[in-house]
Amino acid sequence: MTIIKPRFVCFYFESLEFKKKDFYANAVAKNRIKERKRRKVFTGVLADEYAFNWRFRYNFAFALPMQGKVVLPKTTFLFFNNKVHLNSGKEIVNNYFDQNRLFIGLEYQFSTDLNAHLGYMNVFRQWPEGNKHVKTDGIRLFVFYNIDLRNGSD
Repeated sequence: MTIIKPRFVCFYFESLEFKKKDFYANAVAKNRIKERKRRKVFTGVLADEYAFNWRFRYNFAFALPMQGKVVLPKTTFLFFNNKVHLNSGKEIVNNYFDQNRLFIGLEYQFSTDLNAHLGYMNVFRQWPEGNKHVKTDGIRLFVFYNIDLRNGSD
C-alpha cells in the first residue's frame, strides 16, 4: 500500500465558460488557468521549497434529461464529464500532462440550488515526482449547493 503525502498547493485562477442548451441536452465547456505554487518533492520527501507553474484545465460536460426536454428541479439526467489538466512553466521538465478525470453517471436536480451526482469516475494522474502515473477507478457522490450572494438588485 502506498501512502500519498499531502502537498500544500496555493493557487489563483481565471475561468472562461461556454454553455449551450439545446432542445434535449445541455453542454458546457470550461477553460481554466491556474497559477500554482506547489511544494517540491525530492526523492519522495516533501521539501520546504515551492515551485511555480501554470495549470490549464479543459472541462467538457454533457447532460441529457431522462424525462422531459430540459433540466428542471425534480429532474434526473445522464451526466458525462471529462477534465484534462496540463502543466506549463520552467519547473515542469518531466511531463506536461497532470491528470484526466472522466465521470459518467446520473444527476438529480433537487431544486434550482441543489443537485447531486452519483456514478463512475476514472482518474489518471501524474505523481508528484513527475515521471510516474496512477489510475484510480471509483464511485463518486457529489452534492452541490449554490449560494447566491448577490443582493438581488440585478
